[in-house]
Amino acid sequence: MDFEAIDYFIKVAEAQSLSHAAKLYGLPKSSLSHKVRALEDSLGVALFVRDGRELHLSESGPSSSTMRNVSRKAAKEPRRRSQRWVTISPAR
Repeated sequence: MDFEAIDYFIKVAEAQSLSHAAKLYGLPKSSLSHKVRALEDSLGVALFVRDGRELHLSESGPSSSTMRNVSRKAAKEPRRRSQRWVTISPAR
């Protein structure tokens, strides 16, 4: 789970605009847009309804089921990372 994407989603949702969020937080607008799109793709839902330059939370955006889905995926992520073991041989 990309926690930065979740953070960006929250910032854009609060600002209700990519441009406003970019100015408010000093972030590139393109980065915000890409991260939010990637989050939507990973969740399989549209989090925003795009109306010209305005963004509104979609029906899926604020729902508890979507937030539970985000929480479940985030909870599984540390376990996936901990299951990846790398064997490092000592230097000779």
